[in-house]
Amino acid sequence: MQLPEPWEDVRLYGTENHKLHAVNSEFREVLEYIEDKNPPKHPFAVGRMGLFEFAKHAEWKLVRNTANGMIVALLLGTTYSGQPDGIGVNFRLLEMFIVAQPYTEDISTTDLHDFPLKAIISAYLKVRWSREVVVNRGMLLNCPKEAGIPTLYWNDEDIPRACPPKNILTPLPVEYSRRNWFYALVAEQYDAVAEKYPNANAANKMVEINSDVAPGSVRRWITKARKMGLLLPADWKRGDSDAA
Repeated sequence: MQLPEPWEDVRLYGTENHKLHAVNSEFREVLEYIEDKNPPKHPFAVGRMGLFEFAKHAEWKLVRNTANGMIVALLLGTTYSGQPDGIGVNFRLLEMFIVAQPYTEDISTTDLHDFPLKAIISAYLKVRWSREVVVNRGMLLNCPKEAGIPTLYWNDEDIPRACPPKNILTPLPVEYSRRNWFYALVAEQYDAVAEKYPNANAANKMVEINSDVAPGSVRRWITKARKMGLLLPADWKRGDSDAA
């Protein structure tokens, strides 16, 4: 989990109610530390702690500033766009709690102004979207025999699967381009190309691999894979434009 520096994710385990308890425990430790050092001072907090009903359809996230110890808890509610295409999951902020840094016992206006809320939520959203992509691809590739996926892409396990597929950097079977699983292969090839050639335009590399197909067709494959929720939105990856 990569957050903007100097912030780090504090892992919370269990159900959302247990996570809320963990959040409260983290804050309690900080509060006790501050009170022991300087009883008259109090932490600055925003929100209402201990409201379990807020955890429904939401996720608790806890982040810590590694430079000054400032701790922030975020309750991110899950929303759905209702659109039939792409990944429709997003987050909205339901609750936020801020505790003063245990090192300084104060929160300055600069600390509040510099808190990268949007970037932190975007980082968590990227992780959530990545999970959605994995699930969507798996649903199309995990039963290759029944789906009619060529054996070229099957793995060597006792129960054949094509997720992740073998030989994915070879030309894609264009004759199956009307099958949904074909676009899962498109997405797998896109990611494999991006990993192997991190400084190149992945779409252009796919055009090279699938040289018997018109470049415009390859780019339309990529666009359709995104619309099917099999690839992350283009904005998430550097040099990720599907255009030449």
